[in-house]
Amino acid sequence: MYEPLIRVAARNPASQAAPIDPSWIVSGAPRARSASVAVSDDRAVSTLIWECTAGQFVWRYDFDETIHILEGAVTISAPGEPERRLLPGDTVHFSRGAIATWTVDVHVRKIAFCRRAPPRTIAMVMRVARGLVRRAKAWLRFWPLARPTRRHEAASLSPASPVLVSASPNQGMDGRCARAETAERQSGAALCLVGSPRAFDRVRRPPDRERIG
Repeated sequence: MYEPLIRVAARNPASQAAPIDPSWIVSGAPRARSASVAVSDDRAVSTLIWECTAGQFVWRYDFDETIHILEGAVTISAPGEPERRLLPGDTVHFSRGAIATWTVDVHVRKIAFCRRAPPRTIAMVMRVARGLVRRAKAWLRFWPLARPTRRHEAASLSPASPVLVSASPNQGMDGRCARAETAERQSGAALCLVGSPRAFDRVRRPPDRERIG
């Protein structure tokens, strides 16, 4: 059963204990709690409110996470990066694979937007596939304009017989077929243009009667 397209979260969602991996704790006894706010239909994206008491610990990210500090303060450090002290209103993004050391002096509360992406190999294949689909759609969109096709070979027409290109009364503005007629209406050959009305207009409009052959 599908969930509603718009879901409103509770104003003060109930939180539950979210213990930090003991092997990640550097000092102190930080205690964390979290409350789920929203989850996408495919369960790949989630939003939660997370808070933690004083302590220092290392966090290893196996998913993409963007955080916004709501209350308190925290100092974050990472290998090769300067320390950053985050206060209410600050926003930080952590990509999958990042490692950061959190130092909470008293208390910190944040809202986190998490996205569990597929493995990098699968993500790369999906990205390439999307690119191919976009190119195929673009090619199919412009191909009819550049590829008029002949229903009957115009070679059957006498070189001395002028051919007038005009729209068939039965086709209207559809532009899918243009009937070729000789001045004497003797050959009966037809020239078919497969495309949009714009493609047909470019052949037919300037001038209204174009002589071929």
